[in-house]
Amino acid sequence: MKKPSADAPNARSQAVIIVPGVIETMLMTDPAAGLKGRFYAPLKKNMARLMTGFVSGSLKALLFKKYDSVSKACLKLLDAAVGNLRMDPDGTPHFDLRTPVSGAKNSSYASLIKSGMWSQVWFGAQIAPELSKEAGKENVFVFTYDWRLGSPTVTEMFSAFLEEVKELTGCESVSVIGDSYGCQITASYLYTHGYDNGINRIVFDSPAWTGTALFKALMADRKEDLGFRITHGASTLFGFFLIEQDLLPIIKRFPDRIVQHVAFEFISHGFRDYLRGAAGLWCCCKTDDYEEMKEKLLDPEKNAKLIAETDKAQYGVMRHIPEVLEKAQAAGISVSVIMNEGTALFAGGDINGDGVVDAESGSGGECLRLGKTFTDGRKGKHISPSNDFDLTNAFLPDRTWVYRSLTHSQSYWDEQPRELVKKLLLTDEIKNVDTDPRFPQFSESHCPTYDVSIRLSKRGGEVLRWSEGKTNAFIRNDSIRHNIIVTGIKTEGVPYTVSGGKGRLKPGNTRKLTLTPCSTACRPGTGIIKISYIEFEYIPIPKTRTLLFTAEAE
Repeated sequence: MKKPSADAPNARSQAVIIVPGVIETMLMTDPAAGLKGRFYAPLKKNMARLMTGFVSGSLKALLFKKYDSVSKACLKLLDAAVGNLRMDPDGTPHFDLRTPVSGAKNSSYASLIKSGMWSQVWFGAQIAPELSKEAGKENVFVFTYDWRLGSPTVTEMFSAFLEEVKELTGCESVSVIGDSYGCQITASYLYTHGYDNGINRIVFDSPAWTGTALFKALMADRKEDLGFRITHGASTLFGFFLIEQDLLPIIKRFPDRIVQHVAFEFISHGFRDYLRGAAGLWCCCKTDDYEEMKEKLLDPEKNAKLIAETDKAQYGVMRHIPEVLEKAQAAGISVSVIMNEGTALFAGGDINGDGVVDAESGSGGECLRLGKTFTDGRKGKHISPSNDFDLTNAFLPDRTWVYRSLTHSQSYWDEQPRELVKKLLLTDEIKNVDTDPRFPQFSESHCPTYDVSIRLSKRGGEVLRWSEGKTNAFIRNDSIRHNIIVTGIKTEGVPYTVSGGKGRLKPGNTRKLTLTPCSTACRPGTGIIKISYIEFEYIPIPKTRTLLFTAEAE
């Protein structure tokens, strides 16, 4: 390690850089104005008037099928909220928006807290409090950038930021965690700047490094083809914003025809009038769809500079991810991937993913659509318990962990992947997916947006081994605010009986339960454990949660 610079703040042995994804860095008209400088903060009286129009339009749509009334109200809200995000056809911002802070000195976790800007860095940075416990608040950094810009441009900014971090902390090497589009930026840095420039460990979380099928799904020509479903969309958004899902039963009743109409108008207006020139979004177009979508939505002359930028990404790093990862490992960089599956993209039908990135694009593995299973009898340790996800030929089959039902960028909210991320970024303890039984390759989500989960006591995962006999586990109230009463737990398709676990649980509390194998010979296979419970904060709401478990014969 080189000698720290004179102004290095209490330098320690390692530093961590967090690279957020699209929309995860707040853009501001005036960073010095704090919250009042946010680009989407119109006057309260204007927002009140717009919300009144939205409510009125919704009622007209429900009662009289006048769908245009609600879509017009939504578009007014959109104009007020994100009008300043407009991009010019050449890919440059139409208005002067800036990140809350810039430069490594202002971007450490310690500095962000001190300046009061921490709340403006958003979701990709929420792992920082945990990382700072080990590395120190002054050694954890958030790389903020204008997410509308293409990864080639942002990569050069990241390169300069990395050098600033090394100089400021005195660390010759750093660990990096990329989130979504941030994964593409990190991979782009390796691709264009080489593999010996100061990164020793990388975790790619929900990587959008080869784009996502969501881009094409959102750009439908007709509302009938949009494939937006309120259940998928609401689930994804609630999970993304860490909202517990007590509103879903109500939202599911909203007529889908209205949702389709409004969503189509909303997306079409927002993209075509504001963000068609955002290279950052074009860099999130799936590589297989890029040429088709470029021909459909971009003008070769008006958008020439934008096309040159996105071509550079699409035919550069995005087409060479396997090569980038292989060279990084060969250079001694510890590379890990965290993926999510079991949630449909919020547009595009039943494409399996985490609501935003489809599991196949992010992992390089083979992932079937939701509800489908492999029928060719394939077996192996890299095949998911649900038998719909095969990582055998993925980009990194031995260094990819998958969490079922977590929505995009929410691994930090589940304590198990959060602990995994800390180990992968700060230690060299975990060599592959078999190293630590607490972190198996495939796991069920334990996120606060769901109320309850069942966890095995001695090891992680959802695999029940017949040879172990009775298996101790515990049911946990993962909720942040809801009390629950567990009324029943039963198995279906898993040759085990359940005892214990019923009763009242406050947020964060647990109860012990026992899974006992049936007396008949165990047949390997996958089944479910269904939890029935009552959630209550103000009024009791009956709910169920279904968890996937696999029984192994040996």
